[in-house]
Formats: sequence, C-alpha cells, structure tokens
Amino acid sequence: MAKREKYQSTIRCLKCGAICTATYSENENPVFGNGVEKKIESVSHGFRIELERIICGNCNLPIQ
Repeated sequence: MAKREKYQSTIRCLKCGAICTATYSENENPVFGNGVEKKIESVSHGFRIELERIICGNCNLPIQ
C-alpha cells in the first residue's frame, strides 16, 4: 500500500469570509500507485465535508 502524505491549507469562504483550515492527504509517490489520489481528511469547526467538497456552515456555500 502506498504511503500517504498529509498537508494543510487555509481556505476562505467567498460569501461570508469565514476561514477554514483543511487537512488533505495524497499518495506520497504517485508513480508507484494509480496516479495522485487526493482526499480531504478533516476541516475546522464551522465547516463540513460533503462529496469531497468543503461546505461553509455559515452560508452553506461550497468552497471547494
């Protein structure tokens, strides 16, 4: 099984300006897997993950 590398990104909602910190993971070396597989692992309080998209809890706008 391929190793996964994790990283964080800060994202801002374009409608209300709320700021989210999202943790992603992806294959450490996509050459040995089936290409790059990126996955949202977690988001900060006030946001949620639906169908691999980040949704703002204040205004329900998808921000990814």
